Amino acid sequence: MKNWIHLAILFAISVSVHCGSVTGAEIAPKLVITAPKPVRLIATNGIMEVVGTTSSTITVTNVYCQVNDTNWLATSSSNQFKNWKLTMPVTPGTNVLRAYAISSTGKCSTTNAVTFFKIIKASLILVTNGNGTITKVDFAGNPLEIGRAYSVKANSGAGYVFESWTGIYANRTNTSANPSMMFMMESNLVIQANFVTNPFPSYVGDYSGLFRPEWDNVRTENSGRFNVAVTVKGTYSGKLILQGETYSFSGFFQPVIGDSSQAGFTQTVAVSGKKSIFIQFWPQPLSKTIYGWVYDQSGQLAAVIWAFWVNNSNGNHFAGNYTMNIQGSIYDAFPDPAALPTGEGSAAISVSSTGVASIRGILADGTAFTQTTPIQRQGDFPIYASLYGGKGLLMQWSSFSNQVYLQTSEVALPGGGTVTNVTTNMNYRIVTWAKMQGAVGKNFTGGFDDYRAMALSRYVPPATGKAPVEWANGVLVVGDGNLPARYTNTLYVTNGLLKVGAGGLTNVTLTVARDGTFKGSFKVPGLKTLNSFSGALIQNCPTNMQTFGGGYFMGTNQSGYVKILPR
Repeated sequence: MKNWIHLAILFAISVSVHCGSVTGAEIAPKLVITAPKPVRLIATNGIMEVVGTTSSTITVTNVYCQVNDTNWLATSSSNQFKNWKLTMPVTPGTNVLRAYAISSTGKCSTTNAVTFFKIIKASLILVTNGNGTITKVDFAGNPLEIGRAYSVKANSGAGYVFESWTGIYANRTNTSANPSMMFMMESNLVIQANFVTNPFPSYVGDYSGLFRPEWDNVRTENSGRFNVAVTVKGTYSGKLILQGETYSFSGFFQPVIGDSSQAGFTQTVAVSGKKSIFIQFWPQPLSKTIYGWVYDQSGQLAAVIWAFWVNNSNGNHFAGNYTMNIQGSIYDAFPDPAALPTGEGSAAISVSSTGVASIRGILADGTAFTQTTPIQRQGDFPIYASLYGGKGLLMQWSSFSNQVYLQTSEVALPGGGTVTNVTTNMNYRIVTWAKMQGAVGKNFTGGFDDYRAMALSRYVPPATGKAPVEWANGVLVVGDGNLPARYTNTLYVTNGLLKVGAGGLTNVTLTVARDGTFKGSFKVPGLKTLNSFSGALIQNCPTNMQTFGGGYFMGTNQSGYVKILPR
């Protein structure tokens, strides 16, 4: 603002409306405006004195002045207008002053003009309410120029936060919640900064969660990941992940006026080149959670936010290794294997001493996924992986504190006999696995929205010379995946290794890694194809249950299942 320099143009124009024409040897009067000069002028009361001179061979009877488009006013003089003056009002900002002289014969001078910038100053009153101060950002003194923009910033004191500005602008009340404010100086201006007791210490921290429709209609385009960090001053910054895109937002909470124990806000996140996403959420200090909404103007996106508070010491008692098994569809016991993967996904999970889970997994169509996520103090954590180039997802809440509830069923074996099959109870966690039609990948191009039971358990690597399972005999079962039938081979433990014995498959290999994942391969008699498989073991099952495993292999265009079961 200090660089506001208005260059004045001093110019003359002919005027014919006030005067008669000059004839013969008669010479028109000449007029000079000596003040104001074409510069920045200061007037504290809006009044300016205009002075000037005239010269003429004929008596000058008057001089008239005009500011901008106001009426012409007569000046005063004590020496026949050789020197003249006039006191007149001016407005703040740019002004144009015009003047002309008239002789006793009615002849006029040319109308001279000068352009100048008029500064009118007034006193600013700054007031604080509560513990805090106001910083003058781009000015120091007082009074200030009317009509000029200035900036102030509110600084909260210990134990307080800024709530709002209140100020009187020509009898109008102006309220702003931004600690930094620009204002236009006016007469009788009072600006007040309001500070309240800081409600945010109980909100401080990082929050991590998911957003999804309230009723289980989870789809790739309406569900995603949500993270936000809140500071002790109530500022926040966060990210949304939707269809593989990351959208950032930031701002500050505003305490509810009149109640410093509450806070809330609505923040708009503009998605460049696509659509605007709106988020509205509130911290819940007692439960250490955040609840809110994600939505767009079209109504196609309407999702609930739920996020939990993250603390670096949350996960100390959950530190260690875990394995995950993502089983078959819960709604279709015998799905079309060409339309829906019938294999089982798996993952190895490592939880650090600071409560961060690192997930490395593979789904039943061969799609790999990874995720790093903090865990909540009770052991809950969000699973979210954007798949297929943003056209699919894997999503659900899971927990390290609640072990999987399991149920058993009997599987008939070729040649007679049965084996115990282990599946998760339907009351446990259900993970959503979705792929949009036309998404990348040569298989399952029609897409699917599937809900699958998910087993999760701590995995303790066996001691040296010990087997990864506690039982001595079991079976390896494979099926689907374009195979002509279901096949079973025996499993047995020898020298601390899990080995594959006789059965319907040939060339079978099986290796169990230290993290509980396994891999191997097999052939079907009469077929040349060597099928590779992978999966994970699930340990620490409830009473009377034993370690089991699940995985997948890919056939020509179908997914097949692999089961490792005790016998």
